[in-house]
Amino acid sequence: MHPRYRRGRDRWACPPCSVGRRDAGRRLVRARRDLGLDGRCVRGDLRDEPALGRRNRAVRAPIVRGFFIAFQFLTRLPSPIRGQVALEEMGRSMRWFPVVGALIGLLVAAVDFLLSQITTPEIRAVSAVALLAALTGGLHLDGLMDSCDGLFAFTTPQRRLEIMGDSRVGSFAIAGVATMLLMKFAAILSLPPELRVVGFISMGALSRWAMVYATVRYPPARSSGLAHDFKISAGRVDVAIATATAVLVALTAGPAGLGAALLTFAVTVGVARYAIAKLDGLTGDVYGAIAEVVEVSVTVALPPLARLILV
Repeated sequence: MHPRYRRGRDRWACPPCSVGRRDAGRRLVRARRDLGLDGRCVRGDLRDEPALGRRNRAVRAPIVRGFFIAFQFLTRLPSPIRGQVALEEMGRSMRWFPVVGALIGLLVAAVDFLLSQITTPEIRAVSAVALLAALTGGLHLDGLMDSCDGLFAFTTPQRRLEIMGDSRVGSFAIAGVATMLLMKFAAILSLPPELRVVGFISMGALSRWAMVYATVRYPPARSSGLAHDFKISAGRVDVAIATATAVLVALTAGPAGLGAALLTFAVTVGVARYAIAKLDGLTGDVYGAIAEVVEVSVTVALPPLARLILV
């Protein structure tokens, strides 16, 4: 607060923020904020700072910033996050992974609904597969391809890690991504109308939860890199929040969603342990592969689970 203030309509208004000196007040607020000075007039700051500044200040809040860090990492959509991200912020962002996954699924469901009015189910399924890849920038598919090349190679763990870091694409990668895309197309095509929206949302949330669980539960294969940074910065609270969120989202599909959540856990553990046997740990590529496998598993399992429960 300014050392001097006057009483009036705003009893805590400082002289630079008063009527007739609004521009000077804005310059003072910005200068003090940029210099990191204490004791600025908070109410004047809130009132006179432009709307863009208010939005930037909201983004700096830890909870909101954690969401946008997760959003920036998992999608290729515009994000207000700028500059470097602290290590502890990376861990906090993981609690938002299922939420971001659910939003991705919701967007795909919205496009799928619009296309249902004008085109065939096959075109809708292809569009959903393409949109899922576009929204994530192919990040998880790239991890799947690298994982296939490394995990299925008949060599040592160290050599497998080198293969996964190679930008060249091998035959296992091509076969793996082709199989995944075909499976995803067939799974989405098989979703009945009553499960399409909840199916997209559930597979998005559960697949991103699987990444969180695998990161915190299992050791990284390398002592540096993105997987290592997420591992050392995330904690049990982040996993607990992510788990609760993912289960709540899955329950939108009813009891079948709970079955899909249990299947997600089993698939995550299975893929992670297989990768550890081959690599002595997990990498960011393996996390992406886990997300892709869980997406397909949930989408394939939901219709039979729903029918089984109704019987």
